[in-house]
Amino acid sequence: MDVAGVIIIAILIVALLVILSERINETAMTLLAMSIVGGVLYLAYGFTFTEFVLLMPWDTILFVTAMLIVVAIAASSGMFQYIALVLIRRTQGNPRMIFVTFMAFVFVISLFLDPLP
Repeated sequence: MDVAGVIIIAILIVALLVILSERINETAMTLLAMSIVGGVLYLAYGFTFTEFVLLMPWDTILFVTAMLIVVAIAASSGMFQYIALVLIRRTQGNPRMIFVTFMAFVFVISLFLDPLP
């Protein structure tokens, strides 16, 4: 591993530690770390902004964004509270049965979601 790789790993570790300390806003720290890593890659290898954009896995980013939107809409409609109440009624409050039923529910829901490309 070359010097630029070590610097980038150090930047990401420092950013993670700062985010975990909760002293700085997560978004601001992420953008700062991304900018510094971009600068290091530009200085070390001459990457341009266009090359950075072309290297991003846009299909994965859009998939995760769409899933977050679906979950936000479902949460605001109260769907998760309804599912929790149905699970508790069907299992009569038995923690083991709730766990098994929840795992089966997640398995069935996962069957309908397309995997990441």
